[in-house]
Amino acid sequence: MQTQGSDVTTILVFGTVANAIFLGSMGMLISALMGNTVIGYMPLFLYYVLNIGMGLKLGNFYLFSMTVGNFRAKIWLLAAGVLMIMVSLFSTRILQKHT
Repeated sequence: MQTQGSDVTTILVFGTVANAIFLGSMGMLISALMGNTVIGYMPLFLYYVLNIGMGLKLGNFYLFSMTVGNFRAKIWLLAAGVLMIMVSLFSTRILQKHT
């Protein structure tokens, strides 16, 4: 990509990965809590639309924060994503023991 003059930098790749982990973990958590994979996708769609509509009012949880130059918000998204993964794995383990 660099030899072709791409403007994609390491920080942009990190931001994209942070968004993916955050959205994926949100779906994973909702799916684990509800016990239904399809239900896990619905809140993600609503959250994405909320980001388009509310924008900067979401603060550090604004998915498109890099468009306004805020790269620090991606750390929050990554941390929240990792936390949601841990909670979903823990809750899945707890629910499996009770069934």
